[in-house]
Amino acid sequence: RAMEAHAYLEAQMGGAPADSLDALRERVLGVSDFPNLIEEGFLTVRFEDFERYFGPGDEITRAALRGQAPAVAAKSMLEESVLSDAERAAAALESGSLTMNDPAVWLAAALMPVRTRASAAQGQLGTPEDQLESDLGRVRFEVYGRTIPPDGTFSPRITDGVVQGYEYNGTMAPPYTTFYGLYDRYRSHGPDSEWDLPERWRTPPEGLDLSTPLNFASTADTYGGNSGSPAVTPALELVGLGRNVMVDVRAIHAALQYGYGADRIVVELTTGGM
Repeated sequence: RAMEAHAYLEAQMGGAPADSLDALRERVLGVSDFPNLIEEGFLTVRFEDFERYFGPGDEITRAALRGQAPAVAAKSMLEESVLSDAERAAAALESGSLTMNDPAVWLAAALMPVRTRASAAQGQLGTPEDQLESDLGRVRFEVYGRTIPPDGTFSPRITDGVVQGYEYNGTMAPPYTTFYGLYDRYRSHGPDSEWDLPERWRTPPEGLDLSTPLNFASTADTYGGNSGSPAVTPALELVGLGRNVMVDVRAIHAALQYGYGADRIVVELTTGGM
């Protein structure tokens, strides 16, 4: 948001036309909020990186820390900057009180030259990197042929495996978990724990069979980016969604039917008709 605000202010000072300013304003307002604790945590880690890699005397580090420890500086910036949440940002843009002196915009101004140089360097590396990847792909195929799957691209691909449990902390994790386990975790640890449930799920919905499989584990060789991918049988029947630990399609069906009362969607999914 600070980067977008910096671009908006620079365009404003440069006399940009109203339609351009409106577009830049929308880009500032289009940045979503994060929970404050997450924002503060990420900002603290980023400020620590600035101090470690740029050094304490660098302009970027000084603009970020302002003589404070990273955690204190992160908290202060979120408290002081009108860009720390969407509502304050909108109000500042409306009133014209957003200026280059805002601490987050000040930091964005310090970062901008480095960001520009990094983008230019990345652009120069793109073409030779693509060529190297193409050469590597051809060499892999020459050596291994069809015995291994190709590198990930945006084309559809299938990885196979079986549903089975695994060794876990000296015991065996079962291949399936159920709604029984979900409620056991909640009842054992209670509200406000990592096992808390939304209000509507704290009491099992009427008609829900708690033995319904909720998640399952498999040996499929999956990786980041596979989240949400369909898990299917050899007959192409959809049985789950996810990665190695997958949401069982029977749990999705039960949740839609008993938890959310989404009867129309259940009929459409199970019959193929509206």
